[in-house]
Amino acid sequence: MKRIHGFTLIEIILSIAVIAIISVFSFPFYSKLQNKTNFSDAVNQISFAIGKARDYTENGKGNSVWGLHIDNDQKIATLFKGDNFDTRDQNFDEQITFPNVNIVGNFDNNSIVFLKDGTLSYDKSLSLSNDDGDSANITISSKGIIATN
Repeated sequence: MKRIHGFTLIEIILSIAVIAIISVFSFPFYSKLQNKTNFSDAVNQISFAIGKARDYTENGKGNSVWGLHIDNDQKIATLFKGDNFDTRDQNFDEQITFPNVNIVGNFDNNSIVFLKDGTLSYDKSLSLSNDDGDSANITISSKGIIATN
């Protein structure tokens, strides 16, 4: 008698059902992991942009001071050249988007602007959070030292 090799219809249906069940239960975990990754990326990008503004100012790029403006409503941070976001030179703007992240800070006009020597007039801090309960703080000392926790 000849033996037939292969899968039965029942075996295929059971395999598909197991894969479907695993997918349904793993989606929320994947979604939460993706949100944590996006949040971590936003914290890193904001910290990097603050450091970039400080470095540009210290190095005299464009013979100007640089700053970072946070627009929490539009979820955009703008690295800008100039003393003030409203009077900046828009040709030098660099924007960072941070969807689903809320930022609150103790700085004037939603902007952090470094002095010519890369320092600030006083310590500044930003609190970042998202709807999943993740939170982080970025502090910038008056000496321009950036710390994230």
